[in-house]
Amino acid sequence: MRLKSIFYILFNCFINLFIFTILRHLSYTRYTSYCFNWTAENNYLYMWALVLLLVFFKKYIIAYSLTIGNLFGVTIGQYLGDYILTINSSKITSYTSNEEAYHLNYHYGAFIWIIIVIVFFAIGIIVQYKWMKKMFLTS
Repeated sequence: MRLKSIFYILFNCFINLFIFTILRHLSYTRYTSYCFNWTAENNYLYMWALVLLLVFFKKYIIAYSLTIGNLFGVTIGQYLGDYILTINSSKITSYTSNEEAYHLNYHYGAFIWIIIVIVFFAIGIIVQYKWMKKMFLTS
């Protein structure tokens, strides 16, 4: 029984790290735009370490929600940030001050990414709590 538990933990660690590794590789090779590159260079704010810690404490739902939230957050943050930047850049005219032009050229990709990760983290905590509560009530 103990060996099966260790295997399950290692398997979940491998799956989560594999997703982070693939995303990091794609961020440096295929998707070299702002949000993909920024998150990869900053090691996803070491979110992968938190995911591994959650797996070791057998909080698999929260760990996977963080991993999926990171994947969705980087993708949505990049494309929504690009869209917002395009809209704001079209507002720049020759009469726009330097300060206003700077604020209109800001890319919101990293902010969108972290908001999505926090939302997925909260959803993971709620689902984990509900699942654990259901498991204790049925046993």
